[in-house]
Amino acid sequence: MSGDWLGSVKVIVQNTSPPPIVYGTMVLSFPETGSGQQGNPIFNTVANLGRFPDIGLYRHEGTKATLPAFAAAAAPISIATGGQMEFDLTTNQADQPVAYKQAGGQIIKVTLQFQDFHFDADNTGATLFLDPSDVFRE
Repeated sequence: MSGDWLGSVKVIVQNTSPPPIVYGTMVLSFPETGSGQQGNPIFNTVANLGRFPDIGLYRHEGTKATLPAFAAAAAPISIATGGQMEFDLTTNQADQPVAYKQAGGQIIKVTLQFQDFHFDADNTGATLFLDPSDVFRE
């Protein structure tokens, strides 16, 4: 990637499953920004789409976690089979890496990781952890 690409990264995910996607998380990591050691972290940017389903808030012992206010305020989505969700990395979401680059650091690599996606299958909110080898296509 060349030029000022950092604030304009978009990743499009297509739903190929029968139930609609109601929530998804993607993490971008910038390996040049640090070593990953204490005191020298690698900058990460997290992008979420949708509203985290209630079923995902229950802990193993049965108690329910409280959804943070910013997450509760997220707009709900329902991406049907064949539909697409667009993760848009704007400058606001990439403030640490952008500041690093503006201070003279070089960012030419990004690691993309899908974290978890929730589907509305009879309101179960089934969680799917994606294997990147199954989802990357050119």
